[in-house]
Amino acid sequence: MMNCEEGRLQIGADPAGSAAALEAHVAGCADCAGYRREMRALEGDLRLAMAWPDRAGNGVPMARPDDVVPLRPASGAPDAPAATDSRHADTRSAPLPTARRWALAAGVLLAGVLATSFFALQPRDALATAIVAHMSEEPDAWAKTQPIPRSALELVLGRSGVRLDRVESGDVVYAHSCFLRGRYVPHLVVSTPTGPVTVLVLRGEVVPQRVDFQEGRYSGVLLPVPGGGGGIAVLARGGAGAGGARGTQAKPDVEAAAAGVLAVLKFEGEAPPAQ
Repeated sequence: MMNCEEGRLQIGADPAGSAAALEAHVAGCADCAGYRREMRALEGDLRLAMAWPDRAGNGVPMARPDDVVPLRPASGAPDAPAATDSRHADTRSAPLPTARRWALAAGVLLAGVLATSFFALQPRDALATAIVAHMSEEPDAWAKTQPIPRSALELVLGRSGVRLDRVESGDVVYAHSCFLRGRYVPHLVVSTPTGPVTVLVLRGEVVPQRVDFQEGRYSGVLLPVPGGGGGIAVLARGGAGAGGARGTQAKPDVEAAAAGVLAVLKFEGEAPPAQ
């Protein structure tokens, strides 16, 4: 069975490809199916941008090397026709500015395609960095200590189609619906015996496998949700455990919180579309 990482690598290498194993995977994976649609659309845009415009403004295939007229004659060759020759001025010089603009546009679009493919195949860098950057927007969340009502927790979870079965509201001291990478995601702070951890429920994100990360003062883990449909991010601050010593016991807190959330996490209905 092909997994998401293998599928996305194959799609990135050949968006138009339709190997049997890939088709079987895409049929059951909405995330990879959406990724292939995006890559095919980008490839179509790139093909359009790489076509030279003709005089009517229509795209035509790029010129072959033997169709290109040299700007200067080769050594010992007869001089090129004078610039006053209106026929040569019209057929050789006029298209150049437009062609250059299209070539520049094609280069910019190609860079965008390569950047998109890179980040799509590097979920750790893109997703983890976005999550850590979001932490700075709500610094007071870590300081909460009072349990929130169950009704408030369900309101935040419901906006993203998420349910946490059997979770004690006393474990959750902060809950907010946050806009991250085009979607509203539940941002929770969970109290543990060795200090608070932050949990982000990333419904709709592609998290093919476990990824540990360290970004600035935060350490954490990205985990796929069993059954697909998204993942979770669990973070601790500063590497401090129960005793407050930097670099001790942070990892067990993250592991325990992640296992606890995954054990009771459920997705309901269709994932809200990215905005």
